[in-house]
Amino acid sequence: MSSAAPEPVDEPAGAPDVPAEAVRLALELAFGVAVLGSRQRPPLPVPPGLRPFLRFQKLPPAALGPLRRAVEADEAFRTRVASVADESVVGAAGSLWLRRPEGWEAALAQVVGTDGPDADQAAARRLRDDGTRADRAERAERADPSGRAAEARWTGHAEPPKPLINLIGVLPGRDPALPAVMLMAHHDTVWGSPGAADDTAGVAATLEAVRAIRAAGQPQRDLVVLFTDGEELGLQGARAFFASNPLRQRVGAI
Repeated sequence: MSSAAPEPVDEPAGAPDVPAEAVRLALELAFGVAVLGSRQRPPLPVPPGLRPFLRFQKLPPAALGPLRRAVEADEAFRTRVASVADESVVGAAGSLWLRRPEGWEAALAQVVGTDGPDADQAAARRLRDDGTRADRAERAERADPSGRAAEARWTGHAEPPKPLINLIGVLPGRDPALPAVMLMAHHDTVWGSPGAADDTAGVAATLEAVRAIRAAGQPQRDLVVLFTDGEELGLQGARAFFASNPLRQRVGAI
């Protein structure tokens, strides 16, 4: 059975003709915000023209135009996306298109060349440049030992440092002199995500493994369970544990 094609969406009067390719990074962010919002309970509003694409794992090129028009037609949703957008992620063009400061149309036209016949080529060049900047920002986050850069990108603003909370448990074994075995996962997730795959699944699998081991009787070695915090900010919880926790010296295998 074939699915119905998305209904056309009327753009607001006076909306500039922005090549969808020029704001691809912003559209991908909007798509992610819509998917996450649709999974909330109760679900957050999603532009009607965007709903047919929520079943996709990845946006096909043909979806960029309809998605742009759907976001253009829903100012409240566009504002919501803009509130979590960072220029290092969506690029200068995407940031202008989402936030729309005074004079944004002229600034966007200058950035992507929407006034000329080579608009698509200019947009493609800009997309490559924006992608390079996003790669640089990601590398900077990985190099930031505090994790503040990643947190600022997710939240849209710098926040005071928060305490990390590692959860640690020990199932005593028959021979405490033997090196312990550690099961490890992280209980934090990226901003705005329920984290089912990364890494609630790891937490659940670890808890089930501990249950099964206990049911089989006391193990020969101690079993150390570590659920770390701050993994998405740069392995912060794991770094703290292996830097200072006395239990680290007892672990023989992870």
